[in-house]
Parts: sequence; structure tokens; C-alpha cells
Amino acid sequence: PGHAPDDGVTQPEAQTQLAELLLALQESDMVAMELHAALRQHADEALAGLLEPLDAAMADMEFERAAVECEKLIAQLTVP
Repeated sequence: PGHAPDDGVTQPEAQTQLAELLLALQESDMVAMELHAALRQHADEALAGLLEPLDAAMADMEFERAAVECEKLIAQLTVP
């Protein structure tokens, strides 16, 4: 079990991507769609499961709700 270190994003990388996404969402910037797509593309299975509520908000173009979900994810990833 387990995977190579270069498989998917690392936790700090995910936090950085989520922080960038959060800023775009707070500014209602359409670049958020690209940032979210990039995050999804590199997410491993564990992160993909956590992203589901964010995915749903992004699919509905609900940036405000997506920002809340994004903040929750950052908090989850920050906890050791």
C-alpha cells in the first residue's frame, strides 16, 4: 500500500492551491474555475474524497459556498 512521493500533490502543495483558490473565490474571479480544475487533476484519492463538497459548490458556480468549503479544507489539512 502507499504510493510514490511524486504521485499527486503533497499536503503543503494542496494547502497552497486551496489558498489561491480561496482568494479567487472571495473575489468572484473566474480563474477559480481553472484553479479548481488543476487541484482536482492532481488530487490523490484521499484528497479527492475531501474535495466533494467543494466540487459540488464549484459545479453550481456558487463561489460563496465554495469559499466556505475551501476554508474548511484548509483547516482540515492544517491539523497534524
